[in-house]
Amino acid sequence: QSIQENFHLSMLFSAMKDDVKDINILKGFTADEYVEIRRMIISMVLSTDMSRHFVLTKEFKELAENFGSNVDMWRESHDQLMCAVLHACDISNPAKPL
Repeated sequence: QSIQENFHLSMLFSAMKDDVKDINILKGFTADEYVEIRRMIISMVLSTDMSRHFVLTKEFKELAENFGSNVDMWRESHDQLMCAVLHACDISNPAKPL
């Protein structure tokens, strides 16, 4: 599943591993920070898979209904929020006027 998204992730982390062009944006982080940031990047990129669109939309609607404008409650679900924002950005491009 998520063939294209997994390919993109593979290319990203391969390029950063090779570090030929000094593009490893994660090299200054500790091992624990690296693992957490890598996990978040993977989660966010996989959330752009359109096969998960309706699941992501449903989850976000439930969060919005449960949390409303309570910022403290949203902090607990910041991963889901970042995935929803990136997915929205990803699908909004075709909606732009030519």
